[in-house]
Amino acid sequence: MLKIYITLAFIVVNIIFHSFTESSKNNMIDKTLETHENRIVDNYKTLQYNERKTADVVSVYLIKSGIDILSKLDNADENEKAVLRKELYDKLKDRYQQLNTRWGIYQLQFTLPDGKNFLRMHKPEKFGDNLEEIRHSIKYVNEHKTILRGLEGGKTTHGIRNLYPIFKDDKYLGLVEVSFTTVFIQDFFSQAKNIHTHVLLHKSLFKNEIWNKENLNLQYEISAENEEYLLLLGKQHLKEIYIVPSRERILSTDIDMKKMMNKNRPFSIYIKNDVAHNDVVSFVPILNTKGGVSAWLVSYEKDQFIEDILNFTLIFRIFIFILLCVIFYFVYKTLNEKNKLNAAVEEKTKELNTNIINLEKMNKELFSQQLFTKTLMDNTPVPLFYKDTNGVYLGVNKEFENIFGFTKEEIVGKSVYDIAPHEIADKYHKEDLAVFNDPLLHQVYDFVVKHNKTGKTHDVVFHKRAYLDEDGKVAGLIGAVFDMTEKLQYKKRLLEYSNELKYLNETLENQVKKRTADLQNAQKLAKLGTWKLDINSHTLKWCDEAYNIFEVDKREKPTLTLTDFLDCIHIEDGLDFFNSYNKKHLMEHNTYILVHKIVTKNGNLKYVEERCETKYDENNNPIFSKGTVQDITEQKVVELELQKKNEQLIQQAKLAQMGELLSMIAHQWRQPLGSIGGAVANIQNKLALDKYDLSKKADRLKFLEFLTSKLENITQYNGFLSKTIDDFRNFYKENKEKQNMLISECIESTIEIILPSLKNHNIELNTNYNSSQKIDIYPNEVMQVILNLLKNSEDALIENNITSKVIDIKTYEKNNSVIVSIKDNGGGVPKMSLNEIFEPYFSTKKNKNGTGLGLYMSKMIVEEHHGGKLEATNSNNGLEVLITIPKA
Repeated sequence: MLKIYITLAFIVVNIIFHSFTESSKNNMIDKTLETHENRIVDNYKTLQYNERKTADVVSVYLIKSGIDILSKLDNADENEKAVLRKELYDKLKDRYQQLNTRWGIYQLQFTLPDGKNFLRMHKPEKFGDNLEEIRHSIKYVNEHKTILRGLEGGKTTHGIRNLYPIFKDDKYLGLVEVSFTTVFIQDFFSQAKNIHTHVLLHKSLFKNEIWNKENLNLQYEISAENEEYLLLLGKQHLKEIYIVPSRERILSTDIDMKKMMNKNRPFSIYIKNDVAHNDVVSFVPILNTKGGVSAWLVSYEKDQFIEDILNFTLIFRIFIFILLCVIFYFVYKTLNEKNKLNAAVEEKTKELNTNIINLEKMNKELFSQQLFTKTLMDNTPVPLFYKDTNGVYLGVNKEFENIFGFTKEEIVGKSVYDIAPHEIADKYHKEDLAVFNDPLLHQVYDFVVKHNKTGKTHDVVFHKRAYLDEDGKVAGLIGAVFDMTEKLQYKKRLLEYSNELKYLNETLENQVKKRTADLQNAQKLAKLGTWKLDINSHTLKWCDEAYNIFEVDKREKPTLTLTDFLDCIHIEDGLDFFNSYNKKHLMEHNTYILVHKIVTKNGNLKYVEERCETKYDENNNPIFSKGTVQDITEQKVVELELQKKNEQLIQQAKLAQMGELLSMIAHQWRQPLGSIGGAVANIQNKLALDKYDLSKKADRLKFLEFLTSKLENITQYNGFLSKTIDDFRNFYKENKEKQNMLISECIESTIEIILPSLKNHNIELNTNYNSSQKIDIYPNEVMQVILNLLKNSEDALIENNITSKVIDIKTYEKNNSVIVSIKDNGGGVPKMSLNEIFEPYFSTKKNKNGTGLGLYMSKMIVEEHHGGKLEATNSNNGLEVLITIPKA
């Protein structure tokens, strides 16, 4: 029966060791495969990154080279397109050859928004075909106008595509494509990395008719790894040398390649080579332009380490088998001898029973002593234990149970080898022997212990010392365990915080240096400097760009004062600076933004814009001011030139308008002058015909009455003429201050000037004033605008021969503004010209007697002088012009 038990135990132990070695072998092989896989993935990511960066740089060059040519295609015929295509090809030809040779870029091509190819650098003679029908990426980029990358098939080859949209002035011109061939990837790994590598392409990338074995293109062969994929043949991929043997070796394994590849993530396998090593085959998926996987990067690497693992496992298993045979043989012999001894033990048992009775008496005496010892140990807040010289635990206290996770029953009577792994037990035993060999030794050492149930670890310090028996010999040892976990964790966290703070300080210093350099470059480009003024000491600090603006050599003036700055302020702007900074800013705490002139050390006149804020103490006293100074000389020169030009245009418009007004004066004077002439002629006729006998008193009185009546008429006509002159003189009188008044008052004053002309042309004028809000305006300028708009309506009604001529003027309020509407039925303005009528020198008058400046001047008066808006729309067979002026 004993033999059966021993045999079964031998089989079970062998099975356990075989499972253990199999698991270890698989773990080591998996780690080896993972190393190969990570290396291939990292190399591919590096290549992918370099290709993308290269494509980005090339695309910028291509877009820059072709954008002007592509922008001309909309209005070009086929012959002109051919000339433009050749021009673009000649410009890029040499660069394309360099990129193709050095970087493996095979395809550089431009495609238009309609999907038609404009230029293939690799086939310049082929163009005009619609690529959206066969290329998902072309259609996607044309629709979404965004960058797209990935593997994709084409008419001639497959490659890694990089497509970039092209814009000019927000107009989409098409796209440019930069493509790398899969051959370049194979060559990169095979030559640069010395790794046998090839690319597998899924059959979906090929036309159906070439997938059949008999029609397969001679450049491709069904891959050894997966019959769903094709391999591009090359010098290192010959069918007889590589594909057939590789397929046989892969089929000899139990790996389902299709299932592995359908997971679409990297993996590695190993296969047996004919020679004394294994090949590690690594698979890396290549994404297509739709985000899926349609190709794989496959690499073959020799690996002797896997063969060593397999051989070592076999040898180790043989060794263990032999060792177990020897061990179980001795176990069998030992157990057999034990059975023989059992009989002798029974005889000795009777003797022991007698001894037990004696021991019970001794135990009672020891019990009281043990009870005292137990009470003392259990109430000690430090884990305590003691052992005999054999290393067997004789006792432990409650704290020891808590920290080690063993109950007293589980540990007393056992050695450290019974409760701890062998290698740890060896360390404890070694330390115990040192105490046993030196009774005077107070042993102290660090260790890490683990709770048996929770797995929690503690950093502890052991204190051990031997105790002696009644003969003075070492009887065992007693130990105390001090838990240092919290203290060590605190030290560790303190060190981590220190290292983290050091890293943050270094990172922050680098970021500050970088951002300081970026800020200096930005200041130089924007001509924007910074400054800081200590108000108490009057010391001034400038940045480098501020020194450049004021043309001061920093080496000559490293230390500045407020006087240095004040000396640069132009004499005309000194008072404005004083009022803005000292009064409005420092005293009233208002925002400080000031544009003024400076004269540099070199005598150059510049315009600068200064902005400032000031820091105050608790007593509201200024401490320092800091701000920016920007050189706006170029902008100011342009503004002054534009202002001068606008003044010239306004003057020109006024002169043109004055001519029209003189014509109105002449028309208004015609009737009064005629009436005056008629009155004088009537008096002359009366006298010439002797209608009155002046020698008679009665006739003299009649003549005097007649003469007085005519003279009163002449005086009335003369007053009308004088009022007309006053009206026109007031119209052109300059008034540089705004007046708070009703807009209807300006309208009525303008109507008095133009009304005779309107009546003369049978034009009906209607007014409807619905606004009683007074606003701040320049009345003469507003009258010029209204007169110009009424004159334009009059000209349109006359020029278009309108039968019933009507002009409507209406005022109302809307959105915190006062609005004046002037509408006529003169036919309006062509829709294409509606946005141009406010441009200078633009006129819609058929006889071209307009200057084209009236509406431009009017828009400038309304929008720039009054902060309002002037706009025009076609409405009811005429034009409606709206003048909008804010209330405040």
